[in-house]
Amino acid sequence: MILVQTDANILIDLIKLRLLKQFFDLKFSFHITKQVFKELYPNQQNALNSYVNCGELHVDIIPPEQFDQIETIQIKIPLLSFEDISSFFKAIELSAILLTSDNKLRKYAETNGLTVHGHLWIFDEMVKAKTINSLLAHNKLIELKRINTKLNLPEEECEIRKTRWQGLQI
Repeated sequence: MILVQTDANILIDLIKLRLLKQFFDLKFSFHITKQVFKELYPNQQNALNSYVNCGELHVDIIPPEQFDQIETIQIKIPLLSFEDISSFFKAIELSAILLTSDNKLRKYAETNGLTVHGHLWIFDEMVKAKTINSLLAHNKLIELKRINTKLNLPEEECEIRKTRWQGLQI
């Protein structure tokens, strides 16, 4: 089973896109740190609570002894939040894929040997697993780019997917 440690930004966008069910239908083991969960707004936490309650989303606790390590990294790389670094540490501990769209966290994690994926990979996985069809993936990608203008998805990669997904509709 694929283990994924997710950052808040991925879940926030999936909530906005109304794709949580399809995301959690993937045959992954989903994890989020308690620190990341607590940074979500109450309505976002409520959207995730049913997945937490049924055991599909594991809310992991970072032990206090790792707080010093997290704070040391924060001093070196102040653009990374405590919550971001908690996701990084938990992904290492679990040997999980880190899901994030935060470029600073992505670069730091990749430099430290983690596998990191973002929105496009998640869309690919949902299409591959047939939790969404290619037309929905195409439409939701357009919607994602509209609702999250700061995301800066690579345009070439988006076009590759749109073309691939159009081919799947035939």
